[in-house]
Amino acid sequence: MCKTAPEKKISYWESEKKQNTSSTSPKGSVIVDSIRATGVSVIVYDQSHKEVLRLKMEAGDQAEQLRKLYPAMDPKLWMRECFTVLDKQLQQLEAVHEAASRQLKKHKNIALTSFRRGARNEKHDLLHKVDAILKSTAGVDYTHFQSGHENSLFGFGPRDVSFAITTSAGKRACPTQKETEEYTGFNMRVNWYIEWLDVLDDIAQNGGVLVLFDLEGKASMRSSPNCAMELALLYQLFGEKFDDQKLSTMRKKIRLVVLTEADIGAEDLEEVIQRKLGPQQKQQEKLFKEAYEKCREVLSEARAAKYLGQWIDDFMKVAGTETSRDSDGTYGQKVSKVRYLQQAFYRLLDDAQLAEYLQLRGPQLKQLNLSFNQKITGPWSRYHFRNTGRLSCLQASLRAYLTAQN
Repeated sequence: MCKTAPEKKISYWESEKKQNTSSTSPKGSVIVDSIRATGVSVIVYDQSHKEVLRLKMEAGDQAEQLRKLYPAMDPKLWMRECFTVLDKQLQQLEAVHEAASRQLKKHKNIALTSFRRGARNEKHDLLHKVDAILKSTAGVDYTHFQSGHENSLFGFGPRDVSFAITTSAGKRACPTQKETEEYTGFNMRVNWYIEWLDVLDDIAQNGGVLVLFDLEGKASMRSSPNCAMELALLYQLFGEKFDDQKLSTMRKKIRLVVLTEADIGAEDLEEVIQRKLGPQQKQQEKLFKEAYEKCREVLSEARAAKYLGQWIDDFMKVAGTETSRDSDGTYGQKVSKVRYLQQAFYRLLDDAQLAEYLQLRGPQLKQLNLSFNQKITGPWSRYHFRNTGRLSCLQASLRAYLTAQN
């Protein structure tokens, strides 16, 4: 469930039928205390925690009000190919991973940016400015940013050359025709997340800089489902504190920079970034948490967890295996090299999101570790499922539990 600011108020009508009649006056208004997205509708709760509205997000004045309060609830945003294409081509996923790994080996000190393309970042002007500062002051030799406008890892961006391809953002190409043809074959509109997870894994394993842009308006992370999902995973890895030695080691190797509207408007952005890169990271951790909290309404949508889980599962298929040294029942077995990403994802789930994820991926799972999850409320809370039989029982129990709760 997503908590909201007290000032978020919407009008409501007697019924959904009346709300679509422009001449009908609203019955009243209610302060929205919290919401829960169910996939096809949104349940609205008032400050006394009573359900006051159950809205379909496709039409209606009330739903339009909610979409203005929570931009990423708009169903149109969930129609992107990276969400709707569920059966990914393994050969394409492997090609993206191999090419990204090859490019990353050329660099030693990497910075990963997390941003929403729009406003100041529509054409990456701000990103290029930050890149130059990081290279001159922080020893960074590569800054990663990717969107439909530009992909820094492959040098894909605006180019006036004969072999450029036409995209929704205009003519784009890599430095050479061969590289452009290879990049086109990656089908990045669908498979972009493999590259992003490759860069994330690189800084998690080897250390680096994480730059988060917590801006407002069209550049707000919460205005895009996939941007909010990125932020959620990053926060589970580098923000939330858990008694986990591997995660603690990873966090110590990451320097965090959170840039807000006030920072971007400062006269000396270089001085701001240098200060934020300093050894005292508590303020950056506080800003990181605030940015994550802003995206809660997106993450309360069950589909967000389902798709993020699939992205991580896809990445695990191509990222390779290693021999486990963990004492969780897998010692000596071959496990994914990036299993820590899946474990971070499991910590995000609430009961409804877990049910959605199991419906999509349950048959492929061999185990499910909820040991560090603090959001699951059913009797399976903090449990570690190690066989498919128990997972099937969990799926049935979840359906019954959620039906009883509603």
